[in-house]
Order: sequence, then C-alpha cells, then structure tokens
Amino acid sequence: NTRPVAVKISNDGKFWQDIGIINLAQLNSPVRMAIKKPVKSRYVLLKAVGPCILAIDEVEIYPPA
Repeated sequence: NTRPVAVKISNDGKFWQDIGIINLAQLNSPVRMAIKKPVKSRYVLLKAVGPCILAIDEVEIYPPA
C-alpha cells in the first residue's frame, strides 16, 4: 500500500474525528503514531485515502504514559 492512511476516532461509530494521517509508502517495519494530547474514544478507524487494497495485521493502542 502506498497511499496514506487516515486515523479517525469516534464514540458512537457514526461520527468520526480525524486525528492524523500515516504515510505508509516504502515502510516495511512497524509504524507508530503519537498524538499530542490524550483523547477519549470507543472506536478507532484506519482508512486508506483513495482506492486501494489495505491489509493490516495488527493494531495496538496504548494509553498515555
């Protein structure tokens, strides 16, 4: 996948808030994304920006340290 991936959060699964973009081009290792301030959310959505095939084998979400 060479397209960016939008990271979105939601509390109800209907309305989504963008919290960042991950550029996966030419990466063959784990990708980390840190946000500037903690957010509360029930759902996290990873969505490719544009048409493509997106395969993700693992996602880990950690609370703030």
